[in-house]
Amino acid sequence: MVEPEDLLENMRAALSQTEPADAFFQVDNLFHEKISQMGMNPLADKIGRMVRTLTHSMQYHTVKAMITGGRGQELPAAHGRLCLTLKEWDASQIEKLVRDSYFDEVLEGLEPV
Repeated sequence: MVEPEDLLENMRAALSQTEPADAFFQVDNLFHEKISQMGMNPLADKIGRMVRTLTHSMQYHTVKAMITGGRGQELPAAHGRLCLTLKEWDASQIEKLVRDSYFDEVLEGLEPV
C-alpha cells in the first residue's frame, strides 16, 4: 500500500522530469487522494474529490508557477510538513500549516483562470 511519505520521493523525482509541472501534479493528486482516504470518512473523501475536481486548473497553475518560478523544491517540502503534522496528529497545527504554506504567496500572484 502506498503511503503519503512514499509519494514524497515521487514528488522530488517529478521535479527532474521533462515536464515537471505535469509530473508533479499527477503525484500531487495521488498524495491528496491518499490523505483524503486516510480519514476513513466516505463523505469527506467525496467532498475532497469534488474540491480537487473543481480546483484542478487553479492547482495546476499554482504548481506550474512554483516550478517555473524556481520554487519547485518548496512543493515536496510543504507536503512533507503536512505528512509530519498528520503523523503526529497535531490538529492545532493543521490550519496554521495550510495558512503558512506556499499557497498564500503564490495565489496572490496568479492571474484568474
